[in-house]
Amino acid sequence: MVDSERNCLNMLESIENSLTLLFSSRYFYREFIEIIDGHPVLRQGNHFLTWIANNYLFSASMSLRRLLDRRRDTNSIIQLINALKQNKDLLSRKRYVRKFLEGSGFTIDDANYFFDRIAGRGVSHFDITGTDIGMRKIENKWNRLKTYIDERIAHESRSKTKDLPMVSDLDECIDRLGEIAKSIIEVLACKSIESFTPEIQYPWKEIFNFPWIQQI
Repeated sequence: MVDSERNCLNMLESIENSLTLLFSSRYFYREFIEIIDGHPVLRQGNHFLTWIANNYLFSASMSLRRLLDRRRDTNSIIQLINALKQNKDLLSRKRYVRKFLEGSGFTIDDANYFFDRIAGRGVSHFDITGTDIGMRKIENKWNRLKTYIDERIAHESRSKTKDLPMVSDLDECIDRLGEIAKSIIEVLACKSIESFTPEIQYPWKEIFNFPWIQQI
């Protein structure tokens, strides 16, 4: 049980780090595009802008591929869910309350209240099958994305599908994975995450307020 718990927590930490990088990447990309769209000259099109867009789409797609990997030796959300199905005591109210109270200063009633919010009032275990169902809901969009990744990013297929995915498909997969991961983090790591996108504490957009190429 100890080894199973440690393995699942290590896997969860890796997944959380991957999602934080993925959501951060999307945030920077969206903010950059907003800057470009608001500029009458820059938004006319440029090979450099196309390169930036392609790099984001390729890296985000590959991140999704890793998070949804079905191979047993990977730190993917799918493999974490499979491990939790085999170790349901890790999702029990008893374990959650014990872990939640460790150095927290909260009461048992507080711990049970938060577990009720996560898993349902009075239940003894968080139902991982519901999370599994949530994963299957993105299966169609993921399969469409996976075909594109396999044929155009991971490999160079001679016969390419004409059914190209949309950016909205990518976004939906990212958002749904984030919600699924949040629920697992809450019950397994006993902590709450509002968003995987970090709040940057300095004005990072200031680099766009002056010319990049100095005129001599």
